[in-house]
Amino acid sequence: MVTQALRGLLALGGVTLMVSCQLAGATAIRATPAASHPVAPPAFGLVLGQMGHCRIPPSLAEPTLGIHPAGTVFVLEGSSAWEPHGGGQELVLPNQIVTSASVPEGGQYRFPLRPGRYVLVGWYFPEPYVPGTVGPYANVSVVAGQTTLQDVPDPDICL
Repeated sequence: MVTQALRGLLALGGVTLMVSCQLAGATAIRATPAASHPVAPPAFGLVLGQMGHCRIPPSLAEPTLGIHPAGTVFVLEGSSAWEPHGGGQELVLPNQIVTSASVPEGGQYRFPLRPGRYVLVGWYFPEPYVPGTVGPYANVSVVAGQTTLQDVPDPDICL
C-alpha cells in the first residue's frame, strides 16, 4: 500500500514538474506587455509624436534633414483657419503659445494638455518662433484620459 501511494505522489510530482517546466519555456503564454504609450494624467490628454517633414521629391529634399529631424515643437491653443485675404485665402494659426519642447533628431515630444483643440507647429530654424507664424503644422484635438499620436507636420496638410 505504501508503495502504491508513493507511486501516486511521484507521478503527481512528475506532472507538476513537467507543467512548471512547460510554463517557463519558450512556448509559454506570456503576460500581456504594458501599454506602448504612456497613460494621460487625470483631467488631461497626452499628445505624442515626432517631427518630420513634408513628402517632397528626393531631388528637392534638404540633404541635412533626417527622417525625424531635430527642432522645436510649439503648442498653440485653438485651431487653424483659412481666412479671406486680398481676393484669396490665407492660413491663420493661433498666436497663444501653451508650451513647447526641443526635440532631438529621432526624438519624440510628449505634451500633457487640457482637453481642447490645439495646433502643433514644427520649427526647424535657428531664428526664434514668432507666434502666429505659419510653419509645418498639425491640428490636434485632446480628450481627457486619452493619448493621441500626432506627428508634425501632418502629411495630409503639408505646406
